[in-house]
Amino acid sequence: MAMMEKLFITIALFAVFLLPVIFPVNTYARIHSLNNFLSAYSYNGRLCLTPSSSACTFGKNKNIQLTDDKRLSALNTFLNNYRSDLAGYSSYLVDTADKYDLPWTLLPAIAGVESGFCRKAPKNSYNCWGWNNGNFHFADYYQAIDTISKGLKEYYFNHGLNTPELIGKKYAPPSSAFWSRQVSFFIINLEVLLTDNLQTLQFTL
Repeated sequence: MAMMEKLFITIALFAVFLLPVIFPVNTYARIHSLNNFLSAYSYNGRLCLTPSSSACTFGKNKNIQLTDDKRLSALNTFLNNYRSDLAGYSSYLVDTADKYDLPWTLLPAIAGVESGFCRKAPKNSYNCWGWNNGNFHFADYYQAIDTISKGLKEYYFNHGLNTPELIGKKYAPPSSAFWSRQVSFFIINLEVLLTDNLQTLQFTL
C-alpha cells in the first residue's frame, strides 16, 4: 500500500504543477477537482485507495455535513441510473445514516448487492437488503431504512464490524468475499460521484 500511495501522490503532484503549463485552460477547475478527490480519499494523512483500508474504513466522506448536501444529488444520480425506487428516498437514506453515524454509502451499496437496488426484492416486502435472509417484510421503505440502519449500528458497527469485509462475514457468510467486493464497488462509485469534476480530471490525467 505504501508504494501505491507514493505513486498516487506523484501523479497528483504532476497534475498540480505540470498540467497548468501544458493545459493552461481551466487550470483552476482542474486543481479544484484534484483537491476534492484527494480530500475524499484521504483520512488522517493517509490515502484511502479502498473503502476497507485500515487507514480509513469507509473514507473521509462518510460524515460530510453541507448546507447544500452534495451527497443527495450524488445518491439521486446513482440510484436513478439503476432505475431504483430508492431514488425517491435519497434524503431519508442520508439523514438516517447520519442519525446512526453510518457511512451514507453503505445502505445503498448493500441494496445493490442484495436486490439490484430493490428491483428484485420480494414483492411488497420493501426489503431490498436481504434482512433476516430476505424473509422480513416492512411496512414501507422508511421503516426498512431505519430498522436496518439501527441494526447495522447495534449489531455490527458497535462490535467493530465496520468494513465491507467484516460486515460480510456476518451478513452474508456463504458468499462473504464476493458480497464484500460488490459492496465495496458500489461504495467507491458513490464516492466518485461526490467529487466535483472528477471525470474531467481523470480524462486530463
